[in-house]
Amino acid sequence: MDYTALAVKANNLIDKFGAGVVLTQASFASYSTLTHAYDDATTATYSCKGVSRERMESLFSGSLGEGSNADFLLQASLGVAPVPNDSMTFGSVNYYVERARAVAPGGITVLYKVWVKA
Repeated sequence: MDYTALAVKANNLIDKFGAGVVLTQASFASYSTLTHAYDDATTATYSCKGVSRERMESLFSGSLGEGSNADFLLQASLGVAPVPNDSMTFGSVNYYVERARAVAPGGITVLYKVWVKA
């Protein structure tokens, strides 16, 4: 099966029906044994489009009322895999990534499924 064609189709559909997303990833400061100092932490931002779906938390999950939750499908053209604790902006709402996974049949990343919390 041609998963590259599927990735292009998914990208085009999210481009047509989605809205802008900005993902911010931070790198942690590292310690240099040569200079005996910490290097500065940096951040990098990545843009793509995504589609969102609000999700209801179970009454028994313990997280009811602790912020808005949503699922996102992000374009594979994002250029980086989202990871927990990344920050993500969709519209005027800032979210934090709880978990994420690449949908990658045959090793071809078609899209990213991301679970977030405001």
